[in-house]
Amino acid sequence: MKRKRFSIVLPVLGATLIALSLSAEVLGMDPTPGFGPTRFLNLIVGVFLIFPGLGGYLYRSARTAPRDPSFSSIQWPGCSLLLLGAVLAVLVTALDIYLSGQLGLLSQPLRYDGVSYVLGAKSYFYHFSHQWLHRPLPLLRELFSNEAPLWRAVLLFSFMVFGEGEWQAFTVRFWPTWLLLILIGWILKRRVGNRIAYSAILLTALLPTLSVGLRSLPQEFFSKTVSFGQEWYLADLRPDLLMVALMLWAVVLLIENSKIFDRRIFFVSGIFAGLSVLAKPSALSMLMISWGTAILYVLIAYRPQWRKMVPLILWALLSFGIEITPWALSGGFGWVFYYLQFAFTKGIKLYSIPNATLFSELKYYWEYYFRHMGWVEGRVILAAGATAFAANCLKGQGDKRLWFYVTLAGLLYLLVAFTPNKNYFLGLPYYFLLWIFSWSAVAPWLSLWNRRRAAAIFLALATGMYVLGCLGAAAYAFVKWPPDERLAGPENRRVTLQIAEDLKQILSPEDFYIPVSAYGYPATLSCYLVDEKGRFPANLSPSDPTLPVEDLIKESARCKAIMVFDEAIEETSRFHYSHPLWRDYWEGLKKWLASSESHYRIYKTYRFSAHTPPFTYRLNEGERRGFTIKLYIKEAL
Repeated sequence: MKRKRFSIVLPVLGATLIALSLSAEVLGMDPTPGFGPTRFLNLIVGVFLIFPGLGGYLYRSARTAPRDPSFSSIQWPGCSLLLLGAVLAVLVTALDIYLSGQLGLLSQPLRYDGVSYVLGAKSYFYHFSHQWLHRPLPLLRELFSNEAPLWRAVLLFSFMVFGEGEWQAFTVRFWPTWLLLILIGWILKRRVGNRIAYSAILLTALLPTLSVGLRSLPQEFFSKTVSFGQEWYLADLRPDLLMVALMLWAVVLLIENSKIFDRRIFFVSGIFAGLSVLAKPSALSMLMISWGTAILYVLIAYRPQWRKMVPLILWALLSFGIEITPWALSGGFGWVFYYLQFAFTKGIKLYSIPNATLFSELKYYWEYYFRHMGWVEGRVILAAGATAFAANCLKGQGDKRLWFYVTLAGLLYLLVAFTPNKNYFLGLPYYFLLWIFSWSAVAPWLSLWNRRRAAAIFLALATGMYVLGCLGAAAYAFVKWPPDERLAGPENRRVTLQIAEDLKQILSPEDFYIPVSAYGYPATLSCYLVDEKGRFPANLSPSDPTLPVEDLIKESARCKAIMVFDEAIEETSRFHYSHPLWRDYWEGLKKWLASSESHYRIYKTYRFSAHTPPFTYRLNEGERRGFTIKLYIKEAL
C-alpha cells in the first residue's frame, strides 16, 4: 500500500512543479520572459518525478511476470564488434579529415550548411567556457532550447576534447559511422556469422556517404569533373547521418528481436528513438512513421499475446519520454511546428523543384541514392539483394523481417518523394534500409557458398581487393591532382578571414550586418566572428522572398555593414548559388547602396582570385575569372 501511495504522490508532485514552471510568468510569480534557472530546474525535477510512477508499475509487472525462457537469448553486439567498428570509424574519419583539409570542404572556408550547427556549438564553448562543470543547468537549458540539441551537444563535446576548431568539428562524423558499422555487423553476425559480417562492415565503411574524401577524389579525378556541391557535400556537418543511425537502431532492435519478449530490448529501442528526435527534431514525422511501424509490426506478429506486449511497449515509451520531455517542455514541439510551417508555406518556393512533375518528384532521390551508396556497389548489392529475396519468396522461404525492411523503405521513399521541399540528405533513411535489406537477403546465399574453403578464400580476397582498389584509386588521384587546383582553398580562406577580421573592427555583438551568399555566409562569417564570450553580430539577411524588394531594402537599412558582389548575379551565381527569387533583391540592394540616398560608403573591396572554382568545373580547364566583394558601412548621420 505504501508503495502504491508513493507512486501516486511522485507524479502529482512532478505535475505540480511543471505547472508552476510553465505558468509562473502568467501567475506573476516570475515576470521575466523565458525560462530562468529556477524555472528550468523546477521543470527538469518535475519531469523526473512523473516517470517513477510509470516506472514503478513497470518494475512491479516485470517482477510478477513469469520469466520468459528466451530472456537470456538476446545477442547484443560483442566487444570485438564494438572495437572493430570503433577502429574502422576512427580510420575513416581521420582519413576523411585529412583529404578534406587538402582538397575538400576543409580546404575552403566553412562553406557547408552544417556550419550553422558549428556556430552554435562554438558559441556555447566560449560562452560557458570551463563553467559548465559548475553551472550545468544553464548549458542544458541552452541545448534543449535549440533546433538540434544532441547534435550541438556532440559538437560541443568534440570541442571540449580536441579544442575548438574546424577539423575538430569534423570528428563528430565518427559517431554515426561507428553506429552504422556495428549495426550492419550485428545484423549479419546474428544471421550468418563473422566472415560475411566483416566483409559487409568493410564495404559499408567505404560507402561514399561515410568515406566522403576517399570516394570523391577518384570520382572527380577520373571523370575530370569537380563539384563541391555534389560529392564533397556529403560531408556536410548536418545532423541527418546521426539521426538516421539512431533511428535505424531503434527500429532494427525491435525487428531483429521480434521473437524475444524482453523489456530491455524495448527500453533500449526507446532510448535510441529519443536520441534520434534530439539529433534532428524536424525529422520527427519520419521517426514516428519508422518506429511506430516497427512497434505495429511486433503487435501484429504476436497479436494473440498482445496483453504481454503492452508493458513492453510502455518500457519503450518510458525511456523515450524521459529523453524528449525536457526538450518538449522547453518549446521543442513549438519550434518543430513553426519550422515546418515556414518550410511548407514561404520556404516551399525556395526548396522545391521548379516546374515539378510527377516523374521529377519520383526520380529525385533515386538520382542521389547512387551518390550516397556508390555507383557500383549501390547497384550491385541492391540487385543481388532483390534477386535473392525474390528467389526465397518463390521457394516459400520469405523472411518477414525483410518484408518489413523493404516495406518501410517504400513508405519513407514515398514520404520524401511527395514532400515538395527537397533535401540532399532526406533519402538517407530509406537508402540504409535498402542496404540492410539487400545484405540480409543475400547473406544466407553467401553463407551456403562460403562453407567451401575455396569460396571463403575468394570472398576474403574479393573484399581485400575492393578495399585496396578504393585506397589505391584515391592515392593515385591525390598524387596526380593538378597543383594549381590546390591554391583556391587557402586563398579563399585567407580572404574570408580578412573579411571577418575587418568586420570585428566595425561591428559589436549588438550590431546587424548582411553578407553575400558565398561559402556558407552568413553562418561562415558569424563562426569566425565569435568573441571570447561566445557572442557575435547578428545577420539580417531576408528570409521571406514574397515581400516587395522595396520593403526588403528598407529592412536592410537597419544594418551597420552590408556586403554585395561587384559582378552581376549571372556571373557570381556560377560560384555561389543564388536562388532566382532573390536576384531582384540583390540587384536592387546594390543600386541602392551606390546611390546617395543610402548613406552607406565603401569600406573595403575583397578579391577572390581566378583560381576560385565555380560549382562544377573541368579539371585543367584553364584560366577562370574570380569575383569581387564590396563591403559598405553606414555613415554616421
